[in-house]
Amino acid sequence: RASMEGGDVHQSDREILDRLFTMFDRTGDDAVDYRELLCGISPLVAGTVREKLEFAFAVFDAAGSGQMRPQEMSFVLQSCNACASFFGDMVMTSEQ
Repeated sequence: RASMEGGDVHQSDREILDRLFTMFDRTGDDAVDYRELLCGISPLVAGTVREKLEFAFAVFDAAGSGQMRPQEMSFVLQSCNACASFFGDMVMTSEQ
């Protein structure tokens, strides 16, 4: 986490990275070791489609409620839009 503080990381990216860090830090010692990292990313590498979707949902379900609140859904859409823009794809305007 400390490496994000002074770096050139956009605020929305910081929020996602912070959420991933929290998800991966299974021991709660404010550090992610090699085993926690591998276990954390394993659904993305070898998981089923359902496991990958559950992982993505968990990243954006910041409250851990099992449901998306309007603020969380807005953040998901903004993140998808930013990703699409990065790769040169069409993006939605705020009016859409």
